[in-house]
Amino acid sequence: MSERPQDSSPLSDLELYTRMLDDTHGRGLEEAERWLLEHPEEAHPRLVSLLETREVNPYAILRLLPRFGRPESVSVIESCLYVGGESLSAAAAFALADHPSAGALDALTRALDSSRVETRTAAADGLWARGDTLAGPALLARLEEPHAVVRYHVLQAAGMLGVLPRRRLEEIARRDTDPDVRGLAETLLTNPDP
Repeated sequence: MSERPQDSSPLSDLELYTRMLDDTHGRGLEEAERWLLEHPEEAHPRLVSLLETREVNPYAILRLLPRFGRPESVSVIESCLYVGGESLSAAAAFALADHPSAGALDALTRALDSSRVETRTAAADGLWARGDTLAGPALLARLEEPHAVVRYHVLQAAGMLGVLPRRRLEEIARRDTDPDVRGLAETLLTNPDP
């Protein structure tokens, strides 16, 4: 445990534990997550603010915010899908996949229409991880995606969620222009759980 002054206030503890989120390899991260989850009234608004400004490790915050279960965090998590690189988009998508709010499903579905390849790819992966078949129509609508990487991830999500009609899968296996996408379609036809 970290040393804290005897007369520490929740605010000073809050600042200490939010700073500890930057300790990605030590015991401090687990301790910080535990304390922050035990103090949701102070911690949640501060974490949302820190995620907006990127002052502290955004990956740790993205892992933590869904565990509070508060719908107001969905929009700030969603914003991370559209900025930064592939890894931040992916982390945001998986945070939305873990978020209990129905708004998280809507955010992932909207992200399929982003102009960014990284965002569309991450959204497909997040929808698969969320496991909600309500994502089916949005995924099926993206099967004509111009970028093969996104098409692959959309096909994988739709196939694993079981929302892809066999006839459509056979067509993709025969006609898609990308060999990896065709190969995945063939795999899904013979083994629906690759």
